[in-house]
Formats: sequence, structure tokens, C-alpha cells
Amino acid sequence: MIARTLTSLRRLLGALTMHAALATLLSATVLADTEPAPAISATFDGEPMAWYLHGENEDVSASFVEQRQALAVDITGFTDASDPSPRDSLALRLSLSEAGETLTLEQAEAVYFISSDTTGPVYHAAAGALNVTLTRAERDGAWLTLVGRIDGDFELERAPGGQSENEPATLSGRFELRARRVEF
Repeated sequence: MIARTLTSLRRLLGALTMHAALATLLSATVLADTEPAPAISATFDGEPMAWYLHGENEDVSASFVEQRQALAVDITGFTDASDPSPRDSLALRLSLSEAGETLTLEQAEAVYFISSDTTGPVYHAAAGALNVTLTRAERDGAWLTLVGRIDGDFELERAPGGQSENEPATLSGRFELRARRVEF
């Protein structure tokens, strides 16, 4: 009786081990086939958009430099997770003050590139036109983690630094990203 129970228990454990291994393999396959999560998800001029970061280590599309008691954060998101084409990309510049471990947003501006040509036309949101709320801002050595919301109004510019035209667009969404420190 005990021998039969032990044999049944071994079979059950063997089947459970096989099921666990199969479940692990299937979940790894599903994860490998999924697209990475966007760093920025928003609507731009009413259209749902997603922007992805590119690069690793020294060649990243989200980086920051230290400037006295401040951080200048540059973020460029691309609409294609595998192709860093400038068309429909979104470039953000955030200025953060740093007091001890506390990071505070001081200023934000953004450019939305309409075409593959980075010289224009573009939609530009100057400082004061964007409302950025940081729900998380943490620095861990060479990495900066930022999570929050971004909302604001953009104006069309036909040429860089040119006169804005009365063709507004609105951006509204959220972001979650990591930026790497760049040293010169």
C-alpha cells in the first residue's frame, strides 16, 4: 500500500515538474515575442501615439548631464520600437533641480517632428506651454528613473526657431523611462 502511494506520488510530482517546465517555456516564448513597452504613451492632436527609447549603455535616446545643482535631461522617443527614424519622433528637454536626494522639475519643453527632416516643420512646446508632473524621480548612480504625466500645447514652426503659426496641437499622456548619465 505504501509502495503504491509512493509510486503515485512520484508520477504526480513528475507530471507537475513537466507542466512547470512547459509553462515556463511557453511564458518565455510569449515574452520574447511581445513588443517592448513604450516610454511615452499619449495622444497628440487627438491621435493615440506611443514613443520608444533606443540604445543601450552609452548610446541611449534618454540621457542627462549634471550642471551644478541641476540635471538637464534629454529624451527622444521614436514611434517604431526597432527604427530610430526622426519622423513623428518626440524630443523632450527637462530641467531638474537637485537638492540632496530630492529632484524637482524646473522647466520642460518639447519638439514633435512631423517629417523625416529634422530641420522642419516641427511642432514646438516652449517652456511654460507644458505641464509635466513627476510622480517618481529617482537617481541611482548613472541612471535616472522618471515617471509622470505630460500635458501641453504645441505650435507649428515651419523652420527651426521660426515664427509659430496658428496651427496648435495638444499632447496629453504619461511616461515611464530611465535616462543614463552622460559625461564629457
